[in-house]
Amino acid sequence: MVRRIFTFFFLSFLASHACLAQFSDNFSDGNFTANPVWVGDTDKFIVESEILRLNDNVAGRSYLATQSTMALEVQWDFWVRIAFTPSNSNHPRIYLVSDQQNLREPLNGYFLQIGRDGTDNKRIFLMRQNGTITTTLLSGSQNLATASNNILRIRVTRTAAGRFDVWADATGDNLLLPQGTATDLTFTNTSWFGVVCEYTVTNRTNFYFDDFAVGPIVHDITPPLVNMVEVVSANQINVHFSEVVDLATSQTASNYLVSHSIGSPLTASRNLSRPNIVNLFFPSPLAQNFNYDLSISNVMDQANNVMNPFAVIFALYLPSPFDIVFNEIMANPSPAVSLPPHEYIELYNNSEFTVNLNGWTLQHGTTSRVLPMVNIPPKGYLVLTNEAAVPSLRPFGPVAGVTGLSTTALTNAGTSLFLFAPGGRLISFVSYSDRWYRSPAKSAGGWSLEKIDPLNYCQGTENWRASDHTSGGTPAAPNSILRSNPDITPPDLRRIGYVNPTTLRLFFSEPIDGASIAALVRPEILELEMLLPHRPCCPIFLLPKSFFPLPLSPDEFLR
Repeated sequence: MVRRIFTFFFLSFLASHACLAQFSDNFSDGNFTANPVWVGDTDKFIVESEILRLNDNVAGRSYLATQSTMALEVQWDFWVRIAFTPSNSNHPRIYLVSDQQNLREPLNGYFLQIGRDGTDNKRIFLMRQNGTITTTLLSGSQNLATASNNILRIRVTRTAAGRFDVWADATGDNLLLPQGTATDLTFTNTSWFGVVCEYTVTNRTNFYFDDFAVGPIVHDITPPLVNMVEVVSANQINVHFSEVVDLATSQTASNYLVSHSIGSPLTASRNLSRPNIVNLFFPSPLAQNFNYDLSISNVMDQANNVMNPFAVIFALYLPSPFDIVFNEIMANPSPAVSLPPHEYIELYNNSEFTVNLNGWTLQHGTTSRVLPMVNIPPKGYLVLTNEAAVPSLRPFGPVAGVTGLSTTALTNAGTSLFLFAPGGRLISFVSYSDRWYRSPAKSAGGWSLEKIDPLNYCQGTENWRASDHTSGGTPAAPNSILRSNPDITPPDLRRIGYVNPTTLRLFFSEPIDGASIAALVRPEILELEMLLPHRPCCPIFLLPKSFFPLPLSPDEFLR
């Protein structure tokens, strides 16, 4: 019995010691008083929107510290925002190692300082502190805190041999670039980790911290992947990797090869602000709407992991109307049948080309939202939704969160949806209605509206109805009511509207093709100006002033 009790307390001691050795805190609990406990100038800090923030009333030097016993074979990660340009009078220190709790008093340890006086000193500095004496061990390679609002994500590792490696991303993302290396074994033990804020009265609330994590070094053994190929122009392709790539191998032009005599790029350049992207420039232009093969090999990440050979088909795509169509609409997701209770819009790619939607615009009603950089493959699907709903809808297939799109953007009773390519070219539209469900029970919620035939570009009730799927909808999958439903009814010219003395508007029974109506116009009388983006049934014509007040009929100006 005594042995069992001893074993229990010994294991409890080990577990407690392990908890002290490593910790993480993202302040999602809304405080810094538990899990872990932070001590120090606790009256000078608050947790606001799950971020630790300095909150003083006067100039000062305030600190918080928490217990930590890892000093070797350790990785420190954290996020910091300083809403000012740092200097000797205004800067943060992050103490990685300290033998004393009070970080404002003499101590033995190591800290990072962000910024000093001087335009070229807005860097990360790794410092050793012996009592009150500080020594610079490393000056960061990037002058990365020069703005009035700086958001940084920082990682520091230290090996058993005392080698420090400092990494940072000046956008606050995880695209970390090396800032420098230093070796020092003066102090190999620690009791505390913490932050110190040095500030004038102007910056008494302008320090923010988050995502603290201290633990064993995590070694990268995963090779880089290609997430996306972006066709920028006839002579430029951007390759988006899953992580920061090695400078030398990513900029080796022979590692990239395009078919049909295009060959390797003239130059390959790792993007300065997004080092996971490589910009490829070709001397021979790509043909429009033609599929090419791109093969990539031998590119490494910063841990020298070599990518697996990669190949993809891409095209310099010129958007045409109805290449991408609205194919499913979940406007009233509650009460849910069995899908997540979120609104979504499904797009379908009718074309033979992969289409990148970067810079395209989704308009619902009178509100416009810019779409993110995301590919939709040929004959493939993409679900658009609000950003918070992405994790719930991701298991069903390709999904993209639209910045600014609200959770209730799709009116239950109906509204108009428009999809515009860059430059304002209208690609697809639909004005849906709750009458299209053709079922009072399904219109009450939980069921999507599905398109019957994506190749039928008529956007009315005859080509839409409620989903028949037992889940209530088919996001990122073929529609449950999918079948051939061709439009065989020709459009009729219903009436002519007067806009002003030199402008007429024609009203047809359905959306019309701009090229076909232009071919019917008598050019000596009328000039076709444009198809109204929001009224594709109603083209506008410009008329000579002398035309009015002649009598007006359709036969007088159409061939």
